[in-house]
Amino acid sequence: MVRTLGSLLLVGCALVGAFPAAARDATLRISTYGTSLTANGGWQAPLAEAIGTCLRQPVEITNDGLAGAASDWGVAAVDAVAATRPDIVFLEFAVNDAALNKWIGVDESVGNMRAIVAAFRRQNPDILVYLMTMNPVSGRRSWARPFRDRYEDAHRRLAEEIGARYIDHRPGWEAMGADALYLAIVDGAHPTPGSATAVIVPNVMKRLVHDGVLPCATDRDR
Repeated sequence: MVRTLGSLLLVGCALVGAFPAAARDATLRISTYGTSLTANGGWQAPLAEAIGTCLRQPVEITNDGLAGAASDWGVAAVDAVAATRPDIVFLEFAVNDAALNKWIGVDESVGNMRAIVAAFRRQNPDILVYLMTMNPVSGRRSWARPFRDRYEDAHRRLAEEIGARYIDHRPGWEAMGADALYLAIVDGAHPTPGSATAVIVPNVMKRLVHDGVLPCATDRDR
């Protein structure tokens, strides 16, 4: 199933440049660090396949998320993850920071995210950091997060301030339309792995190509 999804999401790779031989032979290490949308997302293996197909080199993506986690956990646990010295990290904690029962204000959330990024950069000053906004939530999941937009906007501004990158997945979900979106996120918060893969993988690939990280063209660039 992973191979089929990877083939559909990445329509070949037209190389527009070449990495040095040493870089091509090295394993690209990527950490995904966040909430259940990371921990149970199911999009990491297809993303690793798509990137590996493009780079023609080994890619290792670790799933370092935790269901129910917020950025305070992220600060407490980051040193062990950062010690693996990944080349790229994808971060997302806004959805749970915004939950009323977490008691994390916007300023505290920003401070935590700043500390998490700093920890990764201490271990690898050349790391590429991507903060991400994930899928929409609905029903009681949305009611418990009445100010979610404020957290997501604050994380976007933080990324700009500290020289990190930012990926907003919301447009990809909203483009589905209401009926398809309901089927993709039946419980109001957690997408099916197939739906998450269909939105997140091509969006991340497009951004990595745009940023010059990947030397290939994806199906969305054609």
